[in-house]
Amino acid sequence: MTKLIVVSTLSALRGNGMIDLGEKDITSLTIGDVKQMVEERSDLDKAEQKLWWRGYVLDNELLPITKACMGVNPDEFVKPDVESLSLFLTVQENAEGPEPFVQLSRSNSFDQVRSEIMRKRESMKSCILQ
Repeated sequence: MTKLIVVSTLSALRGNGMIDLGEKDITSLTIGDVKQMVEERSDLDKAEQKLWWRGYVLDNELLPITKACMGVNPDEFVKPDVESLSLFLTVQENAEGPEPFVQLSRSNSFDQVRSEIMRKRESMKSCILQ
């Protein structure tokens, strides 16, 4: 059994930004099951949720956690007997919420973040020069 925790921003998960889902069998628990549990414990609809592990989006709701949490490198996977596991939660861009966020995709999330930072930097330069 693995202690399963979902963390997010305080604006997405009210309170302390964390939901403790308790001890779970991650070999049979699916991503869809996790989203359902988050929906039951928060005001976030299952369709609005996007779960992440080590920078990888977990978008196949039918996969068990141990099969969904696999990276591109041979050492990037979750062992079935891991003591605890934390997944990160973001809210879809079309979801209503107190603050918007930059939606990141699995393949080029760092490129999108870098582009957003560059745009912000340019807008700040133009404000300073005026």
